[in-house]
Amino acid sequence: MNEPLRRRRRWLWWIAGAVAGAVALGAGGTIVYSHSITAPGLLTLPSAGSVATASSPTVDGVWHVGSGSIVGWRVHQVLLGQQSTLVSRTGKVWGSLAIAAGSVTQGWFTADVAALTSNATQRTVFGANTYPTATLVLAKPIPLGVVPTYGAVVRYPAYGTLTFHGKTMAVPLTVAVERTGSAIAVLADLAIPFPDWGISVQGVPLLADLDSPATVEVLLNLVRGPGNPAAALSHP
Repeated sequence: MNEPLRRRRRWLWWIAGAVAGAVALGAGGTIVYSHSITAPGLLTLPSAGSVATASSPTVDGVWHVGSGSIVGWRVHQVLLGQQSTLVSRTGKVWGSLAIAAGSVTQGWFTADVAALTSNATQRTVFGANTYPTATLVLAKPIPLGVVPTYGAVVRYPAYGTLTFHGKTMAVPLTVAVERTGSAIAVLADLAIPFPDWGISVQGVPLLADLDSPATVEVLLNLVRGPGNPAAALSHP
């Protein structure tokens, strides 16, 4: 074999080895990153316990989504044969509800979907660039019955209309409510089956798949005073 041909083959093997090493390092780094972070637990109510407060005994009036409110999603991922849970959360949520004569008469809440996506692939999967917000509107009044005591957790069935990813659909859900001092904490979650909402489950091509359904988690801190302002939607 002549010398130029041997040199050419040596360079080809060196390049192939370098590329293989880079791919292996990248794949290994992805696996380590995926498993080096433990997904946070489910959102929970404060559960402060029954405490005496100087707050008004009535809950009638308008309540706004205030500081400390969180909206997020959680989804199972298969990454290079390894299983993990992706969780993303944001405090960019705003809205209000009205209570009168022992019932929640109306309510709406909007979340910044783009703030829940950490990279371009997630923004593509969840359509955040085209549909940067999700809005839940109460479809039926919620009878509260007896106003719960402070620290007690009461659950109510609720029905809403969710606008997300270019679709609007009716969604049933159960809300857990707790009075905490001068605020009301509301906890809820709902499943988002990807096919129903027209979401692609490809995840990261060749590397990851996101399993349907995703779970949307909501923890609202409702206050009587000014609530969170609407987020400025300036995401790429």
